[in-house]
Amino acid sequence: MGKLSMVTSLLCAITIAVLAVATVDSEAAVVEHTFVVHEMNATHLCNTTKIYVVNGQLPGPTVDVTEGDTVVVHVINKLPHGLTIHWHGVRQMRSCWADGAGFVTECPIPPGSEHTYRFNVTGQVGTLWWHAHVTCLRATINGAFIIRPRDGKYPFPTPAKDVPIIIGEWWELDLIELDRRMMDGNFDDNPLSATINGKLGDLSNCSRTVEESFVLDVKRGESYLLRVINTALFSEYYFKVAGHTFTVVGADGNYLTPFKTDMVTVAPGESIDVLMVADAPPAHYHMIALANQPPEPDPQIPVFTSRGLVRYAGAAANNNGLPVPMPVMPNQHNTMPSYYFHANLTGLAHPERHRVPMHVDERLFVTLGLGSICRGQNTTCKRRRSPETIVVATMNNVSFAHPKTTALLERYYDGTSKGVYTEDFPVRPPRPFNYTNRDLIPPGPLEEVLEPTFKATKLKRFKYNTSVEIIFQSTTLMQSDSNPMHLHGYDVFLLAQGLGNFNAKRDVRKFNYHNPQLRNTVQVPRGGWAAIRFVTDNPGMWYLHCHFEFHIIMGMATAFIVEDGPTPETSLPPPPPEFKRCGTNADQTTMVTSLLCAAVVAVLAVAAVGGEAAVVEHTFVVHEMNVTHLCNTTKIYVVNGQLPGPTVDVTEGDAVVVHVVNKIPHGVTIHWHGVRQMRSCWADGAGFITECPIPPGSERTYRFNVTDQVGTLWWHAHVTCLRSTINGAFIIRPRDRKYPFPKPAKDVPIIIGEWWELDLVKLDGRMMDGNFDDNPLSATINGKLGDLSNCSGTVEESFVLEVKHGESYLLRVINTAFFSEYYFKVAAHTFTVVGADGNYLTPFKTDMVTIAPGETIDVLMVADAPPAHYHMIALANQPPEPDPQIPEYISRGLVRYTGASAYNNGLSAPMPIMPDQHNTMPSYYFHANLTGLAHPKRRRVPMHVDERIFITLGLGTICRGRNTTCKRQDSPETIEVATMNNVSFAHPNTTALLERYYDGTPEGVYTEDFPVRPPRPYNYTNPALIAPGPLEEVLEPTFKATKLKRFKYNTSVEIIFQSTTLLMSDSNPMHLHGYDVFLLAQGLGNFDAKRDVRKFNYHNPQLRSTVLVPRGGWAAVRFVTDNPGMWYLHCHFEFHIIMGMATAFIVEDGPTPETSLPPPPPEFKKCGAS
Repeated sequence: MGKLSMVTSLLCAITIAVLAVATVDSEAAVVEHTFVVHEMNATHLCNTTKIYVVNGQLPGPTVDVTEGDTVVVHVINKLPHGLTIHWHGVRQMRSCWADGAGFVTECPIPPGSEHTYRFNVTGQVGTLWWHAHVTCLRATINGAFIIRPRDGKYPFPTPAKDVPIIIGEWWELDLIELDRRMMDGNFDDNPLSATINGKLGDLSNCSRTVEESFVLDVKRGESYLLRVINTALFSEYYFKVAGHTFTVVGADGNYLTPFKTDMVTVAPGESIDVLMVADAPPAHYHMIALANQPPEPDPQIPVFTSRGLVRYAGAAANNNGLPVPMPVMPNQHNTMPSYYFHANLTGLAHPERHRVPMHVDERLFVTLGLGSICRGQNTTCKRRRSPETIVVATMNNVSFAHPKTTALLERYYDGTSKGVYTEDFPVRPPRPFNYTNRDLIPPGPLEEVLEPTFKATKLKRFKYNTSVEIIFQSTTLMQSDSNPMHLHGYDVFLLAQGLGNFNAKRDVRKFNYHNPQLRNTVQVPRGGWAAIRFVTDNPGMWYLHCHFEFHIIMGMATAFIVEDGPTPETSLPPPPPEFKRCGTNADQTTMVTSLLCAAVVAVLAVAAVGGEAAVVEHTFVVHEMNVTHLCNTTKIYVVNGQLPGPTVDVTEGDAVVVHVVNKIPHGVTIHWHGVRQMRSCWADGAGFITECPIPPGSERTYRFNVTDQVGTLWWHAHVTCLRSTINGAFIIRPRDRKYPFPKPAKDVPIIIGEWWELDLVKLDGRMMDGNFDDNPLSATINGKLGDLSNCSGTVEESFVLEVKHGESYLLRVINTAFFSEYYFKVAAHTFTVVGADGNYLTPFKTDMVTIAPGETIDVLMVADAPPAHYHMIALANQPPEPDPQIPEYISRGLVRYTGASAYNNGLSAPMPIMPDQHNTMPSYYFHANLTGLAHPKRRRVPMHVDERIFITLGLGTICRGRNTTCKRQDSPETIEVATMNNVSFAHPNTTALLERYYDGTPEGVYTEDFPVRPPRPYNYTNPALIAPGPLEEVLEPTFKATKLKRFKYNTSVEIIFQSTTLLMSDSNPMHLHGYDVFLLAQGLGNFDAKRDVRKFNYHNPQLRSTVLVPRGGWAAVRFVTDNPGMWYLHCHFEFHIIMGMATAFIVEDGPTPETSLPPPPPEFKKCGAS
């Protein structure tokens, strides 16, 4: 059945493609998109708002096609609400099922479901658009739909570039709530600003934070096709660019007779194409989008405006000190420019153009206005905007009742319309009156007589090929808005527009039969009328409505049924296979296929548990994203829009394949922290060590196996400071699904990090220059700053862990921070430490975890406290003075028991008692108490040592520039660096060490003389060395060099890491790539070989990939060089890495192919290769 589904889909796709080719010519294409609709936080005007977007974009992706193409769009709904996508203005000839009008042509796509739209684009050229078509979601779910001519020729000079100008509005109110409030007759809500291409513009600001403006870069002398679209819910807009004029050349996907103007007026739903020549003196010029509205006594709303910028190439950044010219805009209450603009447009006459039907079969006269209905079940009520009524919008005094559980097209097609709709939409108003009498706007006796109306789902049916004329008459009943009327599935001839009441004898003489506009959205002027004609040549169910969102919700709508014609080619076909009927989540084929897929997955899972490894595949898209914390919006770098990034969840023995797509303007690599990478050094992801960074716009695939490791590791970027936000958990589960501790109900990554406002690439540059004054603003738990952080009364969000009383939870604690060790506690709970760095530990009970950067600690927590809320705290520790001092970093989260009162029974959530942040001893004792879990299959500690290395870890200084001598003791003539045995590692920046080693070309790149002991012994932990002084001055000079250490295969190595107090007394979390090492002992003070070797634990030491060398102390490790390659060794404090506390170990090949480094895999990109 799975094969049948695939074959069916392929046949369907081929058939569509063949039909598309036959329809136009051999060059027609299939244009395919995937729209993932999801929630996203966006911050404007000092507030963060949850909005709904497509693919993380606002506006959404542009659909760019050529006339005659077939369009296929897969919509994946990740919202908690249903939605549809409407292709505004697309004719949808015989494809009404794809029109996307919610509850008219289809029921909304349920949350978590998908739907595919397929249709042809025929006989249209220009600008249309797409948008959500349920509730108010179109405010942010929208984008341009561009149709290019098949022959590539325009009836105007070909522009240098075309640019969508999408005018919209910024709402802080949730759009679903806005819809609900409007349905209840509440129209007091307003947007806070206009937008141009999603930007509010620099006229909007909050607390002196100026909003970003849309910028159009131009070159003098070139012409630009501006595709102006109004996506707003509420208003018409005036659009101008200072110092420039426009030539209007198209509207709604049809050409117009060129018309020169200095201002465009565009109503909601309309699209206007204009040419703008960049013929002004090169400088900066403001563009303005200004909403218009009727004057009083109409209800008044705030001024909505957005300001953008036209910026000439070569113009001075400061505009030569001159003010940027502003366009002179009409008064916002002057609606006449809109009338004159629209009245001056005419269609472009040419031989192949559709002809206006001169014979009329049916005439409709439709009034557009407001009215009221009684609340609840009442049949009588007070009027004049009484609270007993709900204000509604009407057409011929009928307020359209939208279906809520079914789709009109389905019911029509199935012949089951009874109880859903009737076909008696009135073709004229129930009573004539003076429609544009302004006395009807404010409440009064005349208005009171006319305002009562009713809700009903009344449609109008037409036979195929009927010639229809409609006069739309705006009224002034309760308000005097214009009305942009949009008919789905059709372009209509706009014969004329006028002011006042339509007079058939007089106004028919104004009809333009020669070259009227073809429009899908007709602007019926305020206090005026519009006359249209069309022929019903497209069978189906076609929605007609005003494009002011509040008018739609209030009921200014109906639908036209167009019957089938006499032949199959003039009839509505059945719904396509992928169409999902109301109440279903999938068609039968898809459902069966899904069940088969699920069965296959289940079988594979069972097989995997029995011993067969799987391939776990991910795609990581690395991209920029704006995030707001503490009242400021910061551009950060993330994977797949997540912070932290996706969790890689595998079983021991699996193969991992990760495709990394780099969409940021900087190179990046991904390192799989703690993964042994046995014979897969090429996949280690250490920037400039094992590979050069993936260039912007490029991709890279990492492939490796996960062998002989179980527990928690992590992954992160490994160039510059990008790991701060590009990181995530890497979980390895046991192959037999058995743990050496009680199986938890759930496991939860607890990723501790830091929030930086400074751009991370700039931060790296500042640290390389010896600037260490920058600090993060807060700690984070799973990306949340926590409610102890706030700005202007806005409290930051906290991470919340939901628990059930009596159940146990495996907390996988990871420290991704740059700067600090962290203390982690949960009030009233204890932990059992069971693992670290992907290896089991002897269970150890504690009430607090201490975790250094790079480490992972697995702890069991039993939810055994009385059901309530309990705070969790992550608090950074730091050495006391005289060490340099940094602010306190803290994040507070919450453990929330199921069934606990939302208000914690009125009590404050208990807080854990934390150590003083300057007390570093709890860290030492925590780490010193950990031991490995002894078991028969565990690797043995090498008792014989082939090579011993003693490495001091500290700071030093080098002279700035090329100077060989300079003043020390905090002198500006020096740059502070970090060292190992007094060598500060010089990182390559154009090549990768592994490549050079493998190719045998190390000359000029590295040497293999890393010192195995410091150049001079001294009292390494003397506190007097921290502050500048004579002794420190003697020891601090050092030098930069790329010195590596080479080992033969199968060498037993012992390293004593000795922290020093030279310039500071930090601890040092030392991370060796490609290896787990036996941590034999840790101690305070200077290592003494005779005394301290007695402390070595040979029985059950920890196996660690990151070893915390305590502040003012030492750590002893052993390992065997059984993994050939180039392996980076460095401190995991980011500033220590950048400063040079690093080296790399070369491990030679063993005697057999199985003990040798294989060649780079086919997908590996060498340095300099794109």
